Amino acid sequence: MKTVLFYDPDITGHHCEYLHHPANFIVNQADVTGVIVCNAKIGDQLKRIYGERSPLLEIVCIDDDLQQRIDQAKNLWQRGRADADCFAHYMQKLKPDLAIALHANPMQPFLNSRYFRNSKIPVRGILFDPFPLAERLGRQHMTWRWRLTALRKACQVRWFSMNRCIDKMFILNDEKVAAFFNSISAKPSLFEAISDPLPLHLQEVEAPSQLARVEARRQLLFIGSINRRKGLLETLRALECLPDPLKASVHLRIVGRFLDSDLRDEAVSKVNALVEHGYSIELSEGWVSDAQFALESQQCDLVLAPYVGFHGSSGVIGHAAFFAKPLLATCDGLVGEIVRERCLGEVVQTRDPVLYAAAILSFVNQQWNYAPQQSKYASRMSSSAFMQQLLNQSANSILKCKRAAKVS
Repeated sequence: MKTVLFYDPDITGHHCEYLHHPANFIVNQADVTGVIVCNAKIGDQLKRIYGERSPLLEIVCIDDDLQQRIDQAKNLWQRGRADADCFAHYMQKLKPDLAIALHANPMQPFLNSRYFRNSKIPVRGILFDPFPLAERLGRQHMTWRWRLTALRKACQVRWFSMNRCIDKMFILNDEKVAAFFNSISAKPSLFEAISDPLPLHLQEVEAPSQLARVEARRQLLFIGSINRRKGLLETLRALECLPDPLKASVHLRIVGRFLDSDLRDEAVSKVNALVEHGYSIELSEGWVSDAQFALESQQCDLVLAPYVGFHGSSGVIGHAAFFAKPLLATCDGLVGEIVRERCLGEVVQTRDPVLYAAAILSFVNQQWNYAPQQSKYASRMSSSAFMQQLLNQSANSILKCKRAAKVS
């Protein structure tokens, strides 16, 4: 029976959620033995949930000194080096048949270092951080800074793809970036798009009716960690452009934690001013738990994803699709591309408050129904499908890598 190491030293954002997918997969099937190497804060939680459910699953907490090197890194280069060294340490110590970095972006520059080149263990990884494809950018955004970033990332791809034991790199939700990376890679089939899996907790959500609704109004949901790229200010400006008779037709619920204190001050001031002028807006600040995210998504009528200058995907899309809630999203970047091409809702230039308001008005006056397409999209994002793709062809990969190591 093959042993697979799953590695992720972080605790924020998607990291905790993603470690539940391999843990749940291992305890519910017997094809592989799994070892999860993670931050002690998450490791203790996983042990309480999965520790005694299967002898095939082992959870290893990262040593304090190795974790401190990662957490105390002063820049991205130091962070990447510390991350790669920690990953290599546990590969040497545990000697798995396959090693998977669930967040490989920080260590990209070091994946062709001496240890990884000489390793007999095939390595896979997931690249979360978005790559700004030129075709998704307007010419005004193709600055010298973007060109340097694109060149740096392309060089990193070419560099680590030269390592014969790098078996597969998965690009989250982005088939176009996967194809582009394959075109510049030393191995033309190294990169593969993988669907962002729906959180496991969504399978346990019960019937709605937990949240109080503002009756006779369409409920618009703006949810998640809030920075300037999230598009909150653009949303508030769009509300101002709604015709006065429609003020009573919509209720905006803002749920999330502000990541920028200046943005918070600006947004709160704007919300208060709008409320004084008769707009219905509710602001619920704080960290959003998995259960609350699911509940909020379930209770609303329209989910907003008005990102500005953001090139990646968003967990908001999966939640909306699971509960068959239409999306109103930016027309830019990967978010806009997914919503448009998968028919999950409508897209709009959210930088233009008049156009954004017109899209909200369209939703209020019409009954948007994208349920069939959303159901189809959600079915592609199951946890089991994600894990099966992540582990696919591991036996062939292991054999290939061992042959390559013998040759070298």
